[in-house]
Amino acid sequence: MTSCIYCGRDPRPSKARPKKIISGWYVVLFGLLVTTAVAGSIRRAANPSSIRSKEEGCTILVTGTEGSPFQGSYAAVRTGGNSESKSVEGTVPAIYHVTGTTVSTFFAKKENPGSLRVAILANGSVINSSETDAARGSVTVTTP
Repeated sequence: MTSCIYCGRDPRPSKARPKKIISGWYVVLFGLLVTTAVAGSIRRAANPSSIRSKEEGCTILVTGTEGSPFQGSYAAVRTGGNSESKSVEGTVPAIYHVTGTTVSTFFAKKENPGSLRVAILANGSVINSSETDAARGSVTVTTP
């Protein structure tokens, strides 16, 4: 007997579906999309007089628990509206150099323990930074 004669349902217990695990590359792809969207919205929403008149070299500094693996992406909007983005992965600490009028980043921890801090520096001064201690946490940092 495979079904109930009154309701038609299968009386045998159903098997639970296995949990789906989100791959790290989906996190990077999502971060790249968010970074590009944020950079584009900043570019569109910015008043032309508020945009820095010349492109500046920025440094993206990834710090936190030394040796912790991370993945992420960063994008830079250049004069004329062109943008350049790049996906990266590595271990803490890491430094990336980028040139543009607006810089946006997304970085995520690959492991649970430890901290991850991302800072954007221009001329040696911190413009903006963010930090997380959350398990598999992520941070988004954008230049003002």
